[in-house]
Amino acid sequence: MYERLRARLDPDIKHHVTFDDLKITTKERELIPLEPNVTQTWYLDMLSQDYAGFDWRDGQYRISGVREDILKGRQMGFSTIVLALIFLDTINVPHTQSVIMTDNGKRSEMLFNIIHRFWDQLPNELKRKKKYSTKQQIEFEEIGSIISVGTAGTDNVGRGGTIQNLLESERAFWVNGDYIETGLLQSVPKNGNIWKETTANGYNEYKIERDKEWADPPKSAFRPRFFSFKHHREYTEPVPDDFRRSPDEEAFAAMHGLTDGQLMWIRNKKVELNKEDKKPKFDQEYPITESVAFLHSGNPYFNQERLALLLDELAKPVYDPIQGLVFNIQHHPILRSMYPDGEMRIWRLPHDDYDYVIACDPSQGIDGQGDHDKTGIHVFCVQTWEQCAVVHGLYTPGRAADICAELADYYNDALIGVHRNNHGHAVLLQLTHHTPQPDGSFGIALQLGEECTGVYTFDPKHIKATHAPHAPIRREGGYPENKQSKLYMLDTLNEALDAKPGMIIYDKATVRELLSFVKLPGGDAGAESGCHDDLVSALALIAVLLNLRLRRSMKRKTLRPMPPRTSFDGMGRR
Repeated sequence: MYERLRARLDPDIKHHVTFDDLKITTKERELIPLEPNVTQTWYLDMLSQDYAGFDWRDGQYRISGVREDILKGRQMGFSTIVLALIFLDTINVPHTQSVIMTDNGKRSEMLFNIIHRFWDQLPNELKRKKKYSTKQQIEFEEIGSIISVGTAGTDNVGRGGTIQNLLESERAFWVNGDYIETGLLQSVPKNGNIWKETTANGYNEYKIERDKEWADPPKSAFRPRFFSFKHHREYTEPVPDDFRRSPDEEAFAAMHGLTDGQLMWIRNKKVELNKEDKKPKFDQEYPITESVAFLHSGNPYFNQERLALLLDELAKPVYDPIQGLVFNIQHHPILRSMYPDGEMRIWRLPHDDYDYVIACDPSQGIDGQGDHDKTGIHVFCVQTWEQCAVVHGLYTPGRAADICAELADYYNDALIGVHRNNHGHAVLLQLTHHTPQPDGSFGIALQLGEECTGVYTFDPKHIKATHAPHAPIRREGGYPENKQSKLYMLDTLNEALDAKPGMIIYDKATVRELLSFVKLPGGDAGAESGCHDDLVSALALIAVLLNLRLRRSMKRKTLRPMPPRTSFDGMGRR
């Protein structure tokens, strides 16, 4: 039968390899023929349904135009089955270049060993002669096909040529993954094949791309696939006679349709992970749902479950340049001036009974991948700790200062806090020396004492720092950036997010940045590779300002007329 299948694949080529010719090793170290397990079979049938011309059950292994993104639990066999498809295409079709890219050298070696084993265990009459063979590349002499393996960020594998098959293994763990992937994808033609397969790694740039795949309509060419551990029949164990479900297990099993054998396997796997003191969590390595996979993975700085709840409670802005306007943009000059420049969203309009604080993290320029950082600006109400407005765009320091001044004028002479960093000095200079005032003078006054107006001035006691007795305290405009002040800001923000009711956040972009903010080596913290933290930095300064419990200024200006009432009144909640 198999000879007939080979002849039908291409009658001009005598040597055709099929699944039945491939061998793998089991967890028990046995060498056996590759027979797809239940999960692999399910996936192969999906491919047969979605890609015309591919029918693995009928020996039709040629597949083209694949754009697959597989999120799954550990050791379910997806790497092996995708490698098998790539190997068959490479060894059967002349002038094929296939590339396997992984997150680290150990995984690269492990996956390429599977490729070598495929070839080593072939019947002699099907073994194509190798032109050369190394730990990273095999080239078949007769047909000029090449299969290579590399590590993302350290190898130039696949650069400078056309790639017919590409496997991105553990894609979520690639450092600077979006930058590396961009170069690789440009090498794959439209009829080429690309597979991503990975476990989750928090809300990083991979998660951002994954969300584009699930968007309606999709904003990506990739098909998102998710495979839970419950789909893998090997993940079950014998149930002892005295087995009893706990209340939590009962609820979990009812929600996801799990058997006692699967619950027993979960118990033992969690014990195993704890004994081995493995860093990855059970829900990261063996997720039950896609949302759980991202929520319980990575090395997050903030409470992911709390942030996930915030995503479900977001309010629609009363002003959003993308979604349209709820009130007349001509009502106030700030709305006219903000609209063409970048992103602005307003949830709460100024109310005459409340005070407001503004925090600005000025743009730091361009990062190592040529990506532009944005300026992040938040407006919060002092009395309710509610997010009122967000500005997030590419602004010069001078423009960022103008925006802060306009927002402060609109929100009852709000206090303006600025990160005192490279560009922050320029923003502070513009605010305090060059901002025009109604009386013809220039410059916004520095904050006086603890009043909630002017340009915030830093006092060392704001971060519980000590100073020598009787030593003069020099208060300067802006919040200084150093390790101590940064960690204090982040800890204050963490407490404000966990408190009840705590900070009330409505902006999706802000919550997404919080989700992708992680603990870094050396005790530092920052955005995941490929993500940004402009809004998080500004929000952390907001938390510090709110925590100061500032008092109302007695020198407030006459308020501007309020914009027309909407379904969102000045301070009313949803």
